Parts: sequence; C-alpha cells; structure tokens
Amino acid sequence: MPAAYSEKLDRWTAAVVARPGPLFALAAIVLLVQVGPWWYPSPDSAAYFSIARSFWSPEGPTAFGSSHLFYSPTYALLLSPVFFLGERPFMAAALLHWFLSLALMAGVYRWAKPLGSWSAVAVTLLTVLHVQYGIYFRRPLSETFFTTAMVWAVIVLDHFRTTQLRSERIGYGIAGTTLLTLACLIRPNGVMLIPGFGLALLATWGRREKRQLLAAVAATLLIGGIAAGVFYAARKIDDRRAAEKSAVTYWDYFVKLQDPSKPSMFARIPDGTFIQMGDFSRLIIPGMFKSRTKSEGRLNINNFVATAMTLVVVIGWWRLLRTRGDVWTWSFPFFMALNVIWAADVGTRYTLPVLPVIWAAVCMTVQPFRPRIERWLLPFVALHAVVGISYWLVTDLPRNRELNQHWPAVEELAWVVDRDQQTVAALGLTPEATQLFRFQLDRDVKAYDPAAKSKQPDWIVTLAEGSTLPPGYGVGAEAGPYRMLRRTTLNPHPVDAGQTPATPLE
Repeated sequence: MPAAYSEKLDRWTAAVVARPGPLFALAAIVLLVQVGPWWYPSPDSAAYFSIARSFWSPEGPTAFGSSHLFYSPTYALLLSPVFFLGERPFMAAALLHWFLSLALMAGVYRWAKPLGSWSAVAVTLLTVLHVQYGIYFRRPLSETFFTTAMVWAVIVLDHFRTTQLRSERIGYGIAGTTLLTLACLIRPNGVMLIPGFGLALLATWGRREKRQLLAAVAATLLIGGIAAGVFYAARKIDDRRAAEKSAVTYWDYFVKLQDPSKPSMFARIPDGTFIQMGDFSRLIIPGMFKSRTKSEGRLNINNFVATAMTLVVVIGWWRLLRTRGDVWTWSFPFFMALNVIWAADVGTRYTLPVLPVIWAAVCMTVQPFRPRIERWLLPFVALHAVVGISYWLVTDLPRNRELNQHWPAVEELAWVVDRDQQTVAALGLTPEATQLFRFQLDRDVKAYDPAAKSKQPDWIVTLAEGSTLPPGYGVGAEAGPYRMLRRTTLNPHPVDAGQTPATPLE
C-alpha cells in the first residue's frame, strides 16, 4: 500500500477509535434496515412463538398445545407482549431484537474497553456486523437475548470481583446473581458462567490471604448456587410434565438423542472437537461461514484453516487470561467443552454467544503486530459487514419474503383442521414451509411417515403440484402452492398418547 494511503488510513482509524459513536450508530442503522414484517422461520422460533402466544392464557404457557415446553420459557416470556399487537407480530419481534442489539453493543464495548480502544471497537463491530449474528438476529431465537444478558452478567460480576467497598459488593452481588440466573434461564449453557465466575474469583481473591480464599469459595457457592438452583428447579418442573406426556426431556435429548450412533457423550468428543475448530474459522474468516468439517478425510483445506484459527484463538485466550482474567474469559473453555461434548454442527449457533470473547482473543494474538495491524481494522470490519449484508440481500431476504407471501393460503387451509381433535403431518414441504403451518395451527406438524405404528394423521399438507396421494387419503382442500389431504379410511392404529417435541436446535 502506498505510504500516502497508509497514512490516511491510519489517521482515519485513529479518529474512529477515539470517537466510535458515529460508527456504532452506523452499525445500529445496518441492523435496523434488516428489521421487517417477515418471519424467518425455524423449528425453534415456531416453538418460541407458540409458548409466547399462550404465555398469559389460562392454561398456558404451552408449546403447540402441550404443557411440556421443552424449551426454556424465559425468552418466550420476553416475546409474549408482542402478541398483544396482532396475530403475526413479526415486525414487533424484530424491533425487540434491535433494541436488544443496542444493549448488546453497549455491553460488549464496555466489557472490551479495558483491552484498549482499538480492541473494544473491533470486538463490538465485528460481533454485531458478522453474517452469523445477522442470521440469528433476524430470527425470533434466543441468541440475541442470551448474549445480551450474558455480557451484562459478566460485567456486573466482574465489578463484584474487583470492588473493594463492601456496600458496592453487596449491590453488585445481588445484581450479578439476578443476571446470572437470567442467563441460565434463557439457555441452559448459561450455567457455564458459574465455574468461570468461581475461577475468576479464586484467581483474584485467592492471591491475598486464606480468609479471602474462603470468601471466594463462599461467594461462588452462594451466587452460583442460587443461579444453578433456580435453573435446576425450572428444568425439573418441565421434566415432570415430560414424564406425564411420555415425552423427551432436555437431558434425555442431550445424552441419547443428539447422536444415537454414538454409545456415550464422550464418544462424540472427536467429532465435536473438529466441529468446534471449524466454528472458529467460520466466525473469523469473512465468507467462510458456510464451510463444513468432514467426519471422514480429516486432511482437507477446511480443517487446516480451522486448526490455524484455533491456534489463534487459544493463544489469544491465554494472553487474555494472563492480562485480565475476567469472568467471561474464565468461562470460555467451559462453553467450548460443552460444545465439544454436544457435537452438533449447527452453523456456529452454539459458539455465536461467545463471539466477543473470540474476537478479543484474536485482538490479543495480533497485538505484537500493532500499531501497523491497526490500519486494517476498518477494512476488515467492512469486509465482514459486506458479507453479512450481501447474504441477507441476495439469499435470506428474497427467500423468506417469498415464503411469507404464502400466509393467505396457509391461513385458508388451517381453517379446515380441528386442531383440538385432529392431527396434521407434512409431506414434501421444506422445513421452513412446515413452520408456517405449525405457527398458524399452533400444533406440531411432523413429517408424514406411512410406516408409523402410531395413529396416522387426519390431514397431510403437501404441495399442490407434483405430489402423489398416499394410500387412504383424498384431496380435502387446496390454496396457493399447498394442498390438504384428508384421511378417508379408518385408522388401523391406536391413538398415540405421547407427544415428542420437534428436534430442537437450542
């Protein structure tokens, strides 16, 4: 790069870092333009909407008519007021996520500020302008709420860890316990903050004297114990409902159903390790967010890149730990360990909530190359932003805007179903199209299985063109691109009393 351009870029970067407000406002605008009246459907978001819609009903909350929620209801509680605005309050839900993103930006910048202004700006912008953040920001999922609650929890708990005033420590302890409990109730992996908080506290207080070491243990047991206890009690309530419905509990899903081919959780570690390494490369390198690791043939370019990015994160995390050692930094390996054992390749969704820690680690790794590396901050942020906006404009927005044009047809066909007495299955629909019917009916719509030993569904929703009639079914109604097939023969199978939740991604 010519010296003149380098000097201009250096001056521009220095000015932006000194006063980042306009750039943060621009990032907020980039997120705001993605707010719209369209639903970007997924199985989990349909479930959250079902719980939110029924939250204040006399028999609620329910998930598709069942008292067994499976999902943590805290995010649905936050979402529930939007249904006072209409039957399909997608715009209100999107605006809610935008306000959460503003709180997230403020929290991430404040958390990263001790690393220096350059790092704080980089971590904040690279978090909210990332293509993967945009994907989950646009969907009614718990990621945005969870990450926001988590960053403010670690900020408050760090104040509890570092303050010397007893009165402040009590206030921070109460607030930190509340936010930590909230994070655990939004998503179960929030529990991973508890051992991180304990280790951060021990590392800080334990250096002084034995009495302070005991105080650190006591504070961890009290604050972490309250959060863990509330979380455990909430899960037990839903587990009892699952037992009543002969359904799958969250723990059963974690231990057995995530990968039935593996004999134990620990047998999933090799695959989980490669998946987690792949997540680092997908999140750090612009445009690599769709890459995949392979269970066979480990010697491929994606895994070489993933190994390099993992080394960048590990080196930076170690420097971050030695430099700062805050609650989030100590918690990071526990989140990664849980992801490895979980071993689910879901497009970085489980790693995304700790993306600020990953970017902070990257900043620490490249620190020896400063100040020369600083001039590439804005181009690197711009590249990530271009990838995110391009994916939204070219792929995500057109696909989902077209899908949302099907609402009149879905509403018309839903009227023919007695959702309290009849069951519906889907045949040949995309997962996204199936969610429209789950939302409209507020009942589960499973994939049609002609060989199922349980009761065959009363209705099958399929495409109007190119579909064949399964035996025992005739055309009952048709609207838009969809057709409802009604069962015409007596059902040879007994009614299945159990209700298994849709495969979750939470």
